[in-house]
Amino acid sequence: MKTINEKIKELQQIIEQTKALIEVAPYNFDDNASAKSFDKYIEALFKNRLTLIRSYGQQNKEVDLSEFNYDILTRRQQAISALAAKVQEDYQSQYPDFSVAEIFAQFCAPCPTDTFGKLDELYHVEAAAAIWILDQLRNSGKLDEALAYLPESREELDRIDLPDVTDSVHCDDLIRGMLYIIRYRNSSKAGFDSTKAFMDSADATLANSDKPDGDPAGERFEAVIDLLDSDTIDDLRDRFIAYTHHLTQSCLSVYDKLNEKAVSAAKTKIAMLEKEIENSKQTESAASVLNQTDGTNVTLTASDTRENAMAVEEDLQNALYLREAFYMNIMLQSGGFRHQLKDLLGEELSAQLYRPMISDPFGMCFAFFSLLDSNSDVIWLYNLPYIILADSCLELPWASAELIRAQGDSPKPAPALIEAAKDPERYLATPSESLLNQKLVAPPFLGISEDKICFSQLVYLFSGVVPPRGMPELSYLKALLSDSDLSENEINILYDYLTLACSLSRRDENYVFIDEDEEENEEPSENITDESLSELRELKRENKNLKAMLNKLEHRLKESAEALDHANDSLNEATAELGELRSMIREVDNSEKEYSVTVTFPYSAQKRAVVFGGHLSWLKAIRPLLPNVRFVEPSAQPNAGLIMNADVIWIQTNAMSHSDFYKIIDIVRKHNIELHYFTYASAEKCAEQFALNDMGEPEDNSGKES
Repeated sequence: MKTINEKIKELQQIIEQTKALIEVAPYNFDDNASAKSFDKYIEALFKNRLTLIRSYGQQNKEVDLSEFNYDILTRRQQAISALAAKVQEDYQSQYPDFSVAEIFAQFCAPCPTDTFGKLDELYHVEAAAAIWILDQLRNSGKLDEALAYLPESREELDRIDLPDVTDSVHCDDLIRGMLYIIRYRNSSKAGFDSTKAFMDSADATLANSDKPDGDPAGERFEAVIDLLDSDTIDDLRDRFIAYTHHLTQSCLSVYDKLNEKAVSAAKTKIAMLEKEIENSKQTESAASVLNQTDGTNVTLTASDTRENAMAVEEDLQNALYLREAFYMNIMLQSGGFRHQLKDLLGEELSAQLYRPMISDPFGMCFAFFSLLDSNSDVIWLYNLPYIILADSCLELPWASAELIRAQGDSPKPAPALIEAAKDPERYLATPSESLLNQKLVAPPFLGISEDKICFSQLVYLFSGVVPPRGMPELSYLKALLSDSDLSENEINILYDYLTLACSLSRRDENYVFIDEDEEENEEPSENITDESLSELRELKRENKNLKAMLNKLEHRLKESAEALDHANDSLNEATAELGELRSMIREVDNSEKEYSVTVTFPYSAQKRAVVFGGHLSWLKAIRPLLPNVRFVEPSAQPNAGLIMNADVIWIQTNAMSHSDFYKIIDIVRKHNIELHYFTYASAEKCAEQFALNDMGEPEDNSGKES
């Protein structure tokens, strides 16, 4: 049986352990030791999570473990470390009861759930980004110019498996071409994996890898991106990052409410334990008094304390479980899983979690790639950017069909949807600016979702066609129709119908969009025949093809001009080498000449001379002979200032790299500095050659660079 002192010691240990559960220790990221401590915390956190994921993956064969390679894990840890300091600075004072940096790391650590590759497989993120780029090029009139950079060979296009998406504006091969340059934009970088849409080792090491020379895939992609409006791109990127920040804040807010319960239960437990320690001390003190009562009251108090402690311990364990369950299941905020999070947290708390209102899902898919290519830390966090991207994907027209396919349900139209099709005007009672993009319809076939889908999703669901994202050339219709007797609701319906019909009517028999940015300058004659009209269309189509071919030829001409510039540079380098050899040959021919002047060493140079090249042994031997000449060590880089301040430059070529030689030659020629070459290996002979030239001996002028 334990003594009272042993019991008190045990209770004190439990108090310390309980305090550790609610202890707050913010990091000082300006202190190197504190920052390293946080990095170790991240490493331990990732190790624990990966152990869980691998264990889970062995039981569930569908879990993709390929995303957890060394490069990707390292990059993600760096992202958390880089952003945690700012998150702590923004929110630690608002949430003083927990370490914001540590909980942020918990939010962003790996979870046993779908990867980004799975997200692309389900919702075709690449295809959405490609369509957004094509839309922007078309609306700005630069699509023809961009065609010069897209692949034209069937072999390249056939590498791309197009998703089951039929766009109402862009033909299949055009989307394939854009997908090709997106997918292969990093193909020349180490770690590129063509089976991954994104998040491979090439992406993870982007910050540490220089762009390779002659990278055609990367150059083509960058050339197309350069055609887009940079302000539009910046706005999309800023919006994606802002969504992530709002999500972070809402997650911290919900965690704070869960943590409040844990802190409250822990403090109650600590207070009860401290009271029990005090009672134990009093019992020990009373036992030594001879007139002590039988202790009945003390026993009852201890019994009551134990019962209350058990209840508080249960509350504490439940609160701690909810805290951990929240950040372990944070990915349930994405997609159609929110009902599971509601079961875990309750309706009140789950309703407080941020859900972005995505107005441009195609743009958000592009923003993800753009942030990835700019090596943004935000994109490399686990979970938070995934939730934003998943929510964006759910707004794509084909999202509902993919959800149904993923769940394995057979599409069966809901009765309410059939009734709505009979009387759409009554069903669409609420006016809006764009009914195609308003969430007005309950999703058929999906009983678990409480959200509504928009008409563009409904169109795709039943036709497989993606409606156009608005056609600027038809925008005048709304103003024109506003003077009619039509209601706003009817005008919006008519505008959406006409946008879709106009887009589809401008496709040829090969489903190629024709006459995209050309307006009719003349009304067709009333007497024109169908045959003439067909011929006119054919000529327009041929004209468009010729324009595309011209753009490609101009692009190739530009590439040829760049190649010619490279060839000229190579020729200049070769000419410099030839000049060097000629000078050396001339000096060798003159090396046997008799000189009338005798040189006495050590010799003091009259000109400011700098010598490059030569082995260390040669330098050691020649320096005492020419004490006021500046000799540059072979390991040193050529210094432009040193060269420009010299009267004459001498080069010993037997210990000099080609790159250093051409740097020196380039500076010498630009500033018209006198240049000579040593033609001997012997230090004494070279010193004599230098001295004779410095004294102005005419016999040695042949050694000067010409």
